[in-house]
Amino acid sequence: MSEPMIPVPRWRDLLQLLYVKMDFVSGKELGEQLHVDPRTIRNDIKALHDILGPSKNEITSVRGVGYKLVVEDETALRNLLLVDTSERSNLHITPMLAEDRTDYIIRYLLLKK
Repeated sequence: MSEPMIPVPRWRDLLQLLYVKMDFVSGKELGEQLHVDPRTIRNDIKALHDILGPSKNEITSVRGVGYKLVVEDETALRNLLLVDTSERSNLHITPMLAEDRTDYIIRYLLLKK
């Protein structure tokens, strides 16, 4: 069985943003970080549901709150994020708060392994 792939680079970036944050993030905030409209984020989330489905990982949404990545299979998620990403040196987003940076560093190191 072949590994699922993320065909659109922005989808991988969106998934990485949610993975690093591991909390609810509004569609507006995600759109600003990825330089797209919140509607595009909604469509991207729908597409990612199909890609994430087999791994039991999912993106939950709460109206008025935002989106959150729920990780059930960390290994599958890392494999999905690392496919064809050897040229990426980091996740391109460094959190501002110390608490968030700790989580960011842990996830960053897990992805690099």
